[in-house]
Amino acid sequence: THLERRDSMIVLLCFSLVPQPAGLRRWSAAARRLAQLTRLRPPEDECVIDPPCAPSGDIIFLRHGESEWNAANRFTGWVDVPLTQRGEAEALDAAAQLAAAGVCVDVCYTSTLKRTIKTAWLVLEALDSFNTPVERRWRLNERMYGALTGLNKDETRRFLGESGFEELRRVPPPLERGSCYDPARSSAVTASLAVAQAPSGQNRAGGAASREGGEAAAAAE
Repeated sequence: THLERRDSMIVLLCFSLVPQPAGLRRWSAAARRLAQLTRLRPPEDECVIDPPCAPSGDIIFLRHGESEWNAANRFTGWVDVPLTQRGEAEALDAAAQLAAAGVCVDVCYTSTLKRTIKTAWLVLEALDSFNTPVERRWRLNERMYGALTGLNKDETRRFLGESGFEELRRVPPPLERGSCYDPARSSAVTASLAVAQAPSGQNRAGGAASREGGEAAAAAE
């Protein structure tokens, strides 16, 4: 303890009698300098962590953005075509609407097709939901259009007539064996289901007809 007399005041300066390690003294000096630096942060940086979302129990169904074959008006089904630039913009627009509604996503399920996966990525990135689990399920794939796959819808309608077009659109004939549109030829498909389960067309019940004659449920377009 050191006493210093200035006029009628006594200033008491206290020093520790225990010597501080050199490393601690350096850290203390650095901490003091850091405290000065943090005061220079922009004020908008003070609260950058969003509060946790309250659980809502909502299920939101979101269609993928426009794909290249959507733009070309072709029957797509299980063909794994990418999004167009317009499709990506549509995904971002959907994300903006979800953000405006205060929606928080706990888990995301997509099909195994890249157009839905890319849509989900764009939406979650725009929502800053990078830690949201994304689960892929082939049963969420678009309906299988069988022999209609790849055909232009307007040309097919003119060729078949309205009644024939509607009949085959609802229950399309199966793909030919060895077709380039056969899902069994896709490594992305065979990685998620057995080749025998890969659909070749739609049966009368509305499910996808598999090579074993059974049903493989698929979401309608």
